[in-house]
This record gives sequence, C-alpha cells and structure tokens, in this order.
Amino acid sequence: MFNISIKINEPKRLIDQIASGLRDSITSGRLKPGEQLKEMEIADLLRVSRSPVREAIRILNLEGLVDLFPRRGARVHLITLEDVKDIYQIREMIEGFVCSLSAENMQEEDIAELEKHWGLMEVHSKNGNLDNYLEASTNFHNKLIASCHNKKLETIYQGLLNWFKLFRSFIHTADIQKTRASSSLLEHRAIIDALNDRNKDLSEKLSREHVQKGRDNLFQVLKLAN
Repeated sequence: MFNISIKINEPKRLIDQIASGLRDSITSGRLKPGEQLKEMEIADLLRVSRSPVREAIRILNLEGLVDLFPRRGARVHLITLEDVKDIYQIREMIEGFVCSLSAENMQEEDIAELEKHWGLMEVHSKNGNLDNYLEASTNFHNKLIASCHNKKLETIYQGLLNWFKLFRSFIHTADIQKTRASSSLLEHRAIIDALNDRNKDLSEKLSREHVQKGRDNLFQVLKLAN
C-alpha cells in the first residue's frame, strides 16, 4: 500500500490535487526514491479513475520528480550526483546574487525577520530536532529571497524548492547531516552579520560558500549510500 495522503476537494482540479499529494509524498520521503507508482493502486486508493492519476504522474515527470519507463511504468526519481551538481549550481548563483543585491537595500525589518528564523534554527539545533531545524532554515532562505523584492526571481526560486525538499528527505536521517546542522548554523549567522554591515561582497561570498558546503555534504551522503 502506498504511503500517501491526498484529500480530494471539489473546487480544485482533480489532476492538480493528485499531483500535489504525490509531490508532497515524494518530497517528504514517504514515497522513496526508486519506488514504483502503480496507476491502478493509486486510483483505487483515491477512488478515482486511472486517467487523472496518469496525468498527475506526467506532471511530476515534467518536474523531474518521477521517471517514466516504456512498458515498466513510473518510479520516483533516484537522486544522482548530477542532479545535486545542477541544482546547487543554480542555487549558488541565485542566493549569491540575492545577498549581493540585498546587502545595500535590506531594511531593518528584513534583518529582524532573518534573526527570528536564525533564533529558531539555534533552538532546534540545540534540541537535536533536525526536521524543525531544516524547516526554519528553509524559511530563512525564503525570506532572504523575498528581501530583494524581485517577484520573477522568487518564482524561479520557488521552482527549485521541491528539489531542496527531495534532497533533505533523503539526508535528514543521516548522522552526517546532524553534524552539518551545527556548522550551517554558524554560516547563517555570518551571512546575517555581513548583511547587517551592508557588506555586499562578503555577503555574496559567504552565501556562495554556504551553498557549496551544503552541496558537498549531500555529495558525501549520496556516495556513502551507494
């Protein structure tokens, strides 16, 4: 039986609801990388026909979260080193640019909100609550992106979030990630301080280094898993 939870509500298009539920199940780790998605079983579970399930799976295939194989059906995408390299390369460029742009224009209330998210990260790090730490970290980075007040850039970044969630669902149980959280906390602190000092070059440098270290950590986890 599939480990998915989807609530069907009439106002929203059925295909979108199924795609959203499957997407959440994949990025949360309830559906594991490589796990087969059987249209009939999902349709029976949701009490719908196979057609909207098939279309929902196609949407996830276009997003890169599901792989389709002729005569073998669909499987949750297996994370590769190439995936990590590509996504983190984009992330490094975006977040480095955002820190450079925001350093000169960030308002006091923006800094205060980053401080709030960092404070939650510190609490969760000390308590060893990795899931809550990662959620607070995600909120920190979302606020960082929002602080540059560029809606188009926010949209592009939001398109990467499913990949970030997928990566985190894969590594959140690894002991190496718990160690990474401690050093990551200090890196976030340094980024806030550089932004608060309106140091454009240092903000960008620290942001890029932070993303690179996250990438290298994920590389290490993937290599150990293989």
